[in-house]
Amino acid sequence: MLSKNGEAGYKVLPVSELQRVWDQSCPLRFINNWALDKNYVPQCYEKPVTIEAR
Repeated sequence: MLSKNGEAGYKVLPVSELQRVWDQSCPLRFINNWALDKNYVPQCYEKPVTIEAR
């Protein structure tokens, strides 16, 4: 959703920042694709996750 000035209400970070942000986020985290039709990491996944850039 965009604000009145046309900006997203959240930060869009480069993929290179994904591991750092993941490691610092709360435990109720998950990763889906933009369309929400693919679940890369399910919510409450308790094993360590390593994110590799392709």
